[in-house]
Amino acid sequence: MHSEDKNLLADEIAADITAPTGITRRSFMKFCTAVAVTLGLGLDGAASVARALTGSRPPVIWLNFSECTGCSESFLRMTSPYPEDLMFNTISLDYQETIMAAAGLAATGHRDSVVEANAGEFFAIVEGSIPTAAGGVYGTIGGKTMLAEAQRILPKAKAVIAYGTCAAFGGLAAAAPNPTGAKGVSDAVSLGSVPVINIPGCAPNPYNLAGVIANYLLKGTLPALDSKKRPTFAYGRRVHECQKPHGCLRDYGCKGPQAYHNCKSVKYNEGTSWDIQACANCIGCSEPNFWDTFKPFYTKSFVTDFAGKYGSIKYIPGDD
Repeated sequence: MHSEDKNLLADEIAADITAPTGITRRSFMKFCTAVAVTLGLGLDGAASVARALTGSRPPVIWLNFSECTGCSESFLRMTSPYPEDLMFNTISLDYQETIMAAAGLAATGHRDSVVEANAGEFFAIVEGSIPTAAGGVYGTIGGKTMLAEAQRILPKAKAVIAYGTCAAFGGLAAAAPNPTGAKGVSDAVSLGSVPVINIPGCAPNPYNLAGVIANYLLKGTLPALDSKKRPTFAYGRRVHECQKPHGCLRDYGCKGPQAYHNCKSVKYNEGTSWDIQACANCIGCSEPNFWDTFKPFYTKSFVTDFAGKYGSIKYIPGDD
């Protein structure tokens, strides 16, 4: 089914739904359709997602630790709807260091007041690994270690979403020799009964983040998780199960047989492309310790051999 047909179908199914203020109805329904497909609900689920996202707005605290800001960038590059519309009309994003205007005590004071007023009710999104060596001194915010802030704030959340491979598993900062003792959230902080949902990827897909929140708003529960605390709707199938226009890339170092991710079905840049479609092999970025386990990411012959064979082939839409 063409994307235009999907949008029209979603419009018809949810004809009674009004988009949040500041978002066009077409843009909002396009977003809800993408989230529904990501969750495995199909096009019929778009209306359910739309109704869930136009209900009460859950408070969200986004904490930035040892990271490159790539995870924030993946979220900010959304265009259907634009992230500011999602933040202010669908969720209540009350703290996010990268984009908020406030700074210093004005910012952290607001964060702490939201945490205390909504203890047990807010979602905490964590971006970046947490340095733990020497008591966490290798990462500080306003004179306080990232480790101490994580230990203070995260146990008060309804759920913690580790957004990106660094927050989920330690990522690049945890690669050998790991002098800062960088760890993912689950390994760095004791959270008791607070659930942790890992959404790995370097960078992660923002629709997987939206899917976790939408699942909770729809059902009142968090999605089913695999043994690595990843939502099965996004990480239930191997990347290797994709179909490639140029044949399998395993001989070029592709880590698809060892990696689980919904890259092919959701894609990046508003569903435009993904690494295999762009003639680059999978590097396994959704898996624990991928920097150490999967190196080298590319074989020595990749650039010369692959480019020589396939450099002149043009991608045909739908042939992926």
